[in-house]
Amino acid sequence: MIDLPSRLKELRERNCLTQEEVAAVMQVSRSSYTYYECGRVKPSLSGLELLRTFYGLSWNQLLQEEDEDDEVQALQRA
Repeated sequence: MIDLPSRLKELRERNCLTQEEVAAVMQVSRSSYTYYECGRVKPSLSGLELLRTFYGLSWNQLLQEEDEDDEVQALQRA
């Protein structure tokens, strides 16, 4: 099962974004987004859709631990 708070943080950091920038994409306050990354509050489906579109990910890619592309690249290197 996915650890959504960790996944949100991973995606944000991988894209060199601040919590403030991601919060703006999701149309929430920075403090609300911080709660998402801490796991205190779950983001809305509409907020996740905005984030998914922003990052250019499928729902599967958003909700899994590693991007499918990372797995394919790892297999190609093996």
